[in-house]
Amino acid sequence: MQDGPGIRTTVFLKGCTLHCPWCANPENIRCGRQYYFKEDICSANRGKSVFCAACPGETILKYSYADKTKFSCPFGAIGVYGKSYKTQELVNLLLRDKAYWKETGGITFSGGEPLLQAQELKRVLMLLKESNIHIVLETALHVPIDAVKTVSEYVDLLFVDLKILDEQECKKILGGQADLFKNNVRHLAATEKKVIFRIPCSNEFTLKDSNSKLLKEFIHQYNCYPVEIFSLHNFANSKYRTLGLYPPSEFPVDLCKMERLATWINETGGKASVISI
Repeated sequence: MQDGPGIRTTVFLKGCTLHCPWCANPENIRCGRQYYFKEDICSANRGKSVFCAACPGETILKYSYADKTKFSCPFGAIGVYGKSYKTQELVNLLLRDKAYWKETGGITFSGGEPLLQAQELKRVLMLLKESNIHIVLETALHVPIDAVKTVSEYVDLLFVDLKILDEQECKKILGGQADLFKNNVRHLAATEKKVIFRIPCSNEFTLKDSNSKLLKEFIHQYNCYPVEIFSLHNFANSKYRTLGLYPPSEFPVDLCKMERLATWINETGGKASVISI
C-alpha cells in the first residue's frame, strides 16, 4: 500500500475520533503522549536483569505520567509514543528530506485522524506550500466540516477511508457519524478535490451484505474517485502489547468478495483495484 506518489515522508498525528476494532495504529488513538514497554527487548527476558535492578518492568504502564518520567531504559524497552513540535520546528525537520522527494514525492499526513489538529496542521501546510511541497492527507473524515474546510485547500490528494455507512452501525462499532462523513465527502466533491477511497475489508464488518450494499450505492455516486480495496491485518499486535492492551481478534476476509466488489465497481463505471498491504 502506497501513502502517495513518489518517495514520501509520512507524519503520524496523534488523536482519533474513532475506535475501529481493527485499528492498525493504536499508539495514535489518544491525543497525549503514551509510555510503552517492549517486553521482547527487555533485558530481564534475556538474562541481564542485573542492569535493571530498579526497573518496574511491565508495571511501568500502570504508573502516572510523572512517575514514568523517572525511568529510562538503556535497551529501549521503555519509551514514549508521541512528541510535540512547534510549527516551524516541524517544518524545518520535514524539509530536510526535500532532496529525496525530488519532483514526484512529498509529505503525507496520517494518524490517528490528522484533521483533529486542523488549525495547527493548516499552519504547517501553509509553510510547506511556500516550498511547493506535494501534500497527501489520510483521513476517515469523521470530523466537523469546518476542520475539512480549514485544511483541504492546502492538500493535493486525500486518501479517504470507506468503512461502515449505516448511521447506527457506524456509531455502535466505530464511534463515528456516517452522516457527517457523507457530508464531508460531498464537500470535497463540490470543491473538486482529488480523492482516492480506501476500503479495509473484513467479513464481519465492511463486507457484511448490508454494508456492502451501502458501499456500492455510495461509491456509485462518486465514480470519478478511484477505490483501493484491501484486507485487514494483524501487523499492529505487537504495538497493542507495548501499551498493555490485548491485540484485536483476527478479522477473516473472503478474497472472492473483495474481487467481486472491485469487479462490480469497474463494471458500473468506476475504477477499483484490490491491493496488498
